[in-house]
Amino acid sequence: MNFPSKPKMANRTSMLRRALAPVLLLAGATSLAGQIYPLTENNWNNPEFRARFLGSYGVNPGVEPTVTSDEQKVFETLLPLVQANQMDAAIRTLSAATTPQSSAALNYNLGNFQFQQGNFEAAVSAYEEAIRKFPNFLRAYENVSRAHVQLGNFNRALPHLIKAIELGGNQGDTYGLVGFCYLNQGKYDAALAAYRMASILSPQNRDWKLGAA
Repeated sequence: MNFPSKPKMANRTSMLRRALAPVLLLAGATSLAGQIYPLTENNWNNPEFRARFLGSYGVNPGVEPTVTSDEQKVFETLLPLVQANQMDAAIRTLSAATTPQSSAALNYNLGNFQFQQGNFEAAVSAYEEAIRKFPNFLRAYENVSRAHVQLGNFNRALPHLIKAIELGGNQGDTYGLVGFCYLNQGKYDAALAAYRMASILSPQNRDWKLGAA
């Protein structure tokens, strides 16, 4: 599920780079945000983007939760709010629709909204609730790990990254973040192995090459 970049996102990213310079030197703000591709990829006027937003759950039932027809309608009501950059209203709408019985997809996307707003602790809570509801939710493991990295919680990020890989999330950036977490734990051999795998899978990403160096 994708969410658009906010206006002046470049300014927000610049501020985040300055605030988290030691982290972003290796991990890269673009890499961290880009993998929660809702923050950077596509826009709401793209019909393919809208189709992914409204229909990306349950395609792979092993790692994706399903949504009900009523929950699909909730996502439809979010479209104009996010399109108008009314993120607070979108969060309120999604929060009101999210219950202990609702699909893990709602918690997951609530986490994405909160991540975009820079509220990483709230995002972690939303992602973890999504995982509690749907224990094999691959994207929730990927995104909660990135929220933990933003908070500097490398010890907490790593198990989620490993779980994502076990579930089939064999992306270069996932391995790159594994390497980054190991590096911050002083486990240099493991970090190097992960960075090398990341460079094979994502050769265009200079962050992982820098990490290996």
